[in-house]
Amino acid sequence: MKSAMGILRPSSCIPVVLLLALAAVRAFAQDAAPAPGPQDLARMADLLKEAQDLQPVKLAEVSVRLAPLLAELRQLRQSGSLTPEISRIFQDALLLQVRTQTKLLAPEPEIVASFHELLVINPKLDESAFNPRERSLLEKVRSSETGQLSLKTHPAAVRVFYGGTEMGISPLELPLISGTYRLLLRREGYRDDALDVTIRPSELLLAERTLRRLSFLVPLSANVEGAAVLLNGQALGKTQRLEAWIASLPPERREPLRGAVSQWGSAPRTDAFFVLPEVTVEQPVSLELRAPCYQPLQLSFTVAEQEVDWSSPIHVRPELRQVELKRDTGFMEVTSVPSGAEVWIDGAQAGKTPLQQDICVGAHRVQVLHAAGQYLQQVLVQRDQATKVAGEVRPALLFLGVYAEGPGGALQPVASDRESVARQLVLRGTAFVNHQLPPAEIETLRRSDRLPLERMMAIGPEHSEVDALVRKIAAENGRVDLLLFGVRTGKTLLFRLFSTIHPLPDLIELPGTDENSLAFLAARLNAADRIASRLFVPHLGVELSESPYGLAVQSAATGRDDLAPGAVVRAVDKKQMNLPEFQSYQRTLKPGQSVTLDLSGAKGAPTRVILTAALSGAEYPWKNPEAFPNAVLCVLRHLVERDPISEVSKFARLSLARGLMEREQWKLALEYLVRTNLEPHKDGVCPGTVLYYQGRCYEALADVDNAITCYTRAKDYSEATLGARDGLPIPALADWRIQILKRLPR
Repeated sequence: MKSAMGILRPSSCIPVVLLLALAAVRAFAQDAAPAPGPQDLARMADLLKEAQDLQPVKLAEVSVRLAPLLAELRQLRQSGSLTPEISRIFQDALLLQVRTQTKLLAPEPEIVASFHELLVINPKLDESAFNPRERSLLEKVRSSETGQLSLKTHPAAVRVFYGGTEMGISPLELPLISGTYRLLLRREGYRDDALDVTIRPSELLLAERTLRRLSFLVPLSANVEGAAVLLNGQALGKTQRLEAWIASLPPERREPLRGAVSQWGSAPRTDAFFVLPEVTVEQPVSLELRAPCYQPLQLSFTVAEQEVDWSSPIHVRPELRQVELKRDTGFMEVTSVPSGAEVWIDGAQAGKTPLQQDICVGAHRVQVLHAAGQYLQQVLVQRDQATKVAGEVRPALLFLGVYAEGPGGALQPVASDRESVARQLVLRGTAFVNHQLPPAEIETLRRSDRLPLERMMAIGPEHSEVDALVRKIAAENGRVDLLLFGVRTGKTLLFRLFSTIHPLPDLIELPGTDENSLAFLAARLNAADRIASRLFVPHLGVELSESPYGLAVQSAATGRDDLAPGAVVRAVDKKQMNLPEFQSYQRTLKPGQSVTLDLSGAKGAPTRVILTAALSGAEYPWKNPEAFPNAVLCVLRHLVERDPISEVSKFARLSLARGLMEREQWKLALEYLVRTNLEPHKDGVCPGTVLYYQGRCYEALADVDNAITCYTRAKDYSEATLGARDGLPIPALADWRIQILKRLPR
């Protein structure tokens, strides 16, 4: 007995007919016929049909007609060109020959030889189709000419085919009539393998075969976790850390792959892993790894047959160990005025200004958020270059689009209007950061009822829910200060503007979305840029009042003797003026500008005094119609929070409280007043002004005791005024409010 194609051959006698047949087969093998095509198949089927038609009428001619067909079929079998269709024709031709020989009473050796060849073509021949005499001859051939094939394969469970018919699954014990056979071994994931065997009577042939894999699992490791892996242009997945990678594999692959990568030493502890599935032997492979902030890496390789361990499903390649992707970054420096603002890059918080860090090459959206506002910039970072991002934070306006009323009162977006308004806000807007949401995102908010525009159009200031609603929308979309949207009705656009400080909407009707009307909208918003300058008014440091003789000096901050109380002002810059004219003229002055006062003293001696204009703190004039109140509120808060201890923030906080009082938001106004500190003491708008406004808030909230306390303290500031240094005197106003409150029933 021999293994690995070893043979156990008891002595036997091969019939002469079989020897001749084998010799003929060998002769045919020297001149193999080409593989038959569809036309050859049809021709052979026609020849067989002609022979079958002759059997009832000209039995003696059947063998003659079959002879060339059988010769051609034997040649095809010897060359290995038999297909399942050709094998069926071969079997039918031999079966026809056997039955013809039987009917013609041919010599038994001829019939036996035909049966022998028939059993070689179809080892699983069904005996039920034969008559008793034919079955007897068939059994005679099997009893004398049968050998045994014992086939073992690596791996096991290989399907074994012969002539297109499956013979079984390895390991396989297969009885076969003596002759030559070409078996096809097939298993998924492996190359088809042809096995040629020669079977002899009463002998056991031991055959062992190792199939070659069609493809292999190829592991790789890289220095980047989460890198996308593309094989021949097709995305397969992302690299993972070792344990996560092992857990993601099918159970049967985990330990073999763990063992394979363990040969890489320290790599499993530091690298990320991936396995390339089904890499085909001898086929070029294009591998690409991509990861954010890294340069794409491309590799090409081919798994050669001589490199392969056919017993293992895994092929480990040295060049795929610790594949290194190179960083692809630039440098970004982000600053803001004021500093300490949150920096969000592409929607993720990166730190606070001033910020310096490496950043991925490419386009980035930088949003700098501060309590006072924000700024937005789109920047392009280039490799190994520094990109500076700087800006002054400003209040942000969120534009939600333009809508038209549809069926059932629902608002439908008007894309053309939205684009027109958005373009004008971008081109002309200066006071606010123009923060826009994509239309799809706005519609998502609306469908989830997080942006109920219909209710916001119908709601009035008496509804408390609007405050929470506006604040929630603003907070969810980047801490914006104003919400703006428009409604189209025919040729009219109705805009509604909401503030996160006070959600009372401003309604502005524009005649249409032409250049002029949208420019008007932008200009009204931009007017908020001038708010800071309105918190200070020019002042000469002297208070004048009406007297029978004209303007008279009431007090002077300079302490000069020539500006003693009672001195009469004959002219201001050589012009005679009454008190309103002087106040108006004073407001037109610029800081540092000189003004000449011609005075006459108590004894009538003329005196000329030159004063220099300086800025003095004031409230924002809320009766001024040039800007939207909501926009003013937001910019005032911006001034307060941008630099809370600055001189500007003091008067901005007072003005913010006054704006809220105008809208009867007494509690919120009181919160700002409590935090308003106008010390050190100055003439005019001073701590006495703040105390008076606190009293007004307490009075509106029906807290009479606190109101009287604040009014009483305000009376102590004899120089306190409302609005500006030349405004109404606080002591008289406070005393009047106290008298009113004391007369109220307690």
